[in-house]
Amino acid sequence: MRSLRENIIIPYNFGDKSEKAIKYAIRIASFLKAKIHLVYVIENLDFIADMFRSSDDLVSITDDAKNRLQQKAEAIKSEHQVEVFTHVEKGKPYQIILQKAHDLNGRFIIIGNKSNKDNPTRNLSSNLFKIVSESTIPVITVQGETDKMPERIVVPLDLTKQTRLQVYNAIAFALNYNAQVFLVSGLIGGIQMNKSRIYNKLAKVRRTIRENGISCEAKLFPR
Repeated sequence: MRSLRENIIIPYNFGDKSEKAIKYAIRIASFLKAKIHLVYVIENLDFIADMFRSSDDLVSITDDAKNRLQQKAEAIKSEHQVEVFTHVEKGKPYQIILQKAHDLNGRFIIIGNKSNKDNPTRNLSSNLFKIVSESTIPVITVQGETDKMPERIVVPLDLTKQTRLQVYNAIAFALNYNAQVFLVSGLIGGIQMNKSRIYNKLAKVRRTIRENGISCEAKLFPR
């Protein structure tokens, strides 16, 4: 039996966007009595670049990241009394984050992202787009000011039974923080949009969320 979903996953790279994600995560963790997991990914370089990066370089980078991440975790624990754990991994960022979310039975992934008020899905980076598209748990993208809770929740959906949990979390979070929900999914090539099962599911979930008095939009991305 898997443990309760009490873990919040934050991709962390010591930048300003990561700091914004932490600020949101602290407030959510305090409210939900959840634990925060900071995940730093040492990204794979291309084959040639990796050949010229020595094992000593990798050890040095890893040790430095672990020390800095642990210092950050201790500062958060001391100031906010929230449990924080750290993880340093090597690989493709989106794959590591998704695997950590699965292994830790995560409740949310919270990611800092540059602001685009008109279209919050437009400026998603490649890694963030893949995380949002493939995650089995809700992904919260943090944009703009951090003095209030997130105004938008991006929820990836598919045809599995896990969708029910995602929708439940999104509705509860949106009602509590007066947020808008954006449903996203991928459309398999060769299938007409209005005839696809996922399109119909998106429409049904959007209707359910709107019936709860929550602003909700849906978008299908071609695969």
